[in-house]
Amino acid sequence: MTIFDPARGRVIDGGGGHGAGGLLRLIGLGIAAFLLVILFFSSVTRVGTGHVGVLTLFGKVQEGGTLGEGIHLINPLKTNNELSIQTQTLKESANVPSSEGLMMSLDTSLIYHLNPDRAAEVFQKIGADYENIVVEPTLRSAIREATASHTANALYTGEREMVGIALARLGRYSEAIEQIEISVAQAEANDMPQAACRGYTNLGVLYASLDPQRSIETCLRGLEVAKKVGDLGFQSRLYANLAVAYCALTNRCEAEGIEAARAAAKLDRRLGLLDHLAVPLIVLGQIHQCHGDHARAFASYTEALHLAEQVDDPQLLFPCYDGLATLYLDTGRPTQAESYLTMARAVCERAGLEPDALMMLPFLC
Repeated sequence: MTIFDPARGRVIDGGGGHGAGGLLRLIGLGIAAFLLVILFFSSVTRVGTGHVGVLTLFGKVQEGGTLGEGIHLINPLKTNNELSIQTQTLKESANVPSSEGLMMSLDTSLIYHLNPDRAAEVFQKIGADYENIVVEPTLRSAIREATASHTANALYTGEREMVGIALARLGRYSEAIEQIEISVAQAEANDMPQAACRGYTNLGVLYASLDPQRSIETCLRGLEVAKKVGDLGFQSRLYANLAVAYCALTNRCEAEGIEAARAAAKLDRRLGLLDHLAVPLIVLGQIHQCHGDHARAFASYTEALHLAEQVDDPQLLFPCYDGLATLYLDTGRPTQAESYLTMARAVCERAGLEPDALMMLPFLC
C-alpha cells in the first residue's frame, strides 16, 4: 500500500517491505531444506552383501563401529570403509627348494576369508589391502618353509594327494580334482611315474560320475604308465576304477566293464591284496545285479563282505551291506533287506560319513 503524507510532503511505503522479507524467508527455508537433505543422505550408508563396514571419524577407527550388511544411519561425519568377508581364493606360483636342494615349481591355492569380528582391527593395523600386505607374503613364506622340510618325492606324491582325498571325503569334488590334477602334472614333469599312477587312479574315481568318458581315458592312461613301470598294485586299482567308468556308460558295461573288474580281481588274488580284492568283487556284484544275474551278484557280494568283515573297514562294509540290501529287495525278501539296510546305516553313523562318500571312498588310494 502507498500513502501520501501532506504534512511531510512525501510518499510513505506501508507494504512493499513485506514482500521482500517473505522472499528472503522462502530462500532461507529452501537452503535449510537442501542442507537437511544433504545431511540425511550423508547419514545413510549401505553395506553390500558379503561385506562389513568399518567406521572411521577423521581417520580414527571407531570402537564397535563395524556395520553388517544392509542400510544404516550413521554420524554424517563418519566414513564407511567396506571390507569383504566372502571366501576368496589366492593362487600362488613359486619356484622353491626341497629338503635335498632340488628346485621345484609349485602352484598353490589358499582359500581364506576375513573374520568379521576382527575387521576393524585388521583395517586399523593393516589396511584394506591386507591380502597383498599380509596374506600373500605369509603364503609364500609357508610354501618355502613346508618345501624346505620335505623331499621332492613326498611333495609330489603324498601331500597333495592327501589334500585331494580329504576334499573328496568332504564332498568337495571339484576342488579335489583340481588338487590331484596338479599333482599328476607335476609328477609327470618330474619323471615320477608311481606318483602319477596314484593320481590317475584317484582321478578315475572322481571323474566316473561327472564325466565317464574322461574317467575311461584317465584310467587307460594310468594303466599305460603302471604297465610301463611294472606296478601291478596300481594296475589292479586302475582296472577296478575302469570297470566303474565303463558301467557308467551302460552300452560298454557288459562287454568291457566285467572284463576290467575280473582283471582287477585276478591281480588282487595273485598279489594277495585281499583288502583290495573286495573292491572289484563289489563292482562285479553291482554289474551282475544291474543285468539281473542275481546268483552271481549274491556270490560276488558275499565274498566281498567276508573280506570286508576281516578288515572291519566301513568303506568296504557299506557298499556290501547296501548292495545285498537292494539285491534282497530285488528278489522279494524285504526282511533280509531291512536287516542289511540297518547295518548299512550303522556303518554310516560309525564312520561319520554320508552314503555317497562311502560308495566312492573304497576306490580312492
